[in-house]
Amino acid sequence: MKIKYSDEADVLVIEFKEGTPVDSIDLKEGIILHLDGKGLPLEMEILDASGVVSMDEFNIMIPTRAGKEFHARGVIRNIRLADLTSWGTSFNN
Repeated sequence: MKIKYSDEADVLVIEFKEGTPVDSIDLKEGIILHLDGKGLPLEMEILDASGVVSMDEFNIMIPTRAGKEFHARGVIRNIRLADLTSWGTSFNN
């Protein structure tokens, strides 16, 4: 998963997996879900993101799978957007 933010465009993109979008659904004005050829979500795009999402801080918890259950490892990263550079910042799981 990758999370990208453009301060200049005020757009937040959450990429769930790589692929080529072939369709999209407007979930709400300014929130777009891009789908692959099978109709599965590839990414979500949030326009005018600073008005929709708290832009002060991201808290990301990355779970791991052990057997068939998910166990949180307690990995939390607190990142202030002011410390990041636009469009080059990705969090890969």
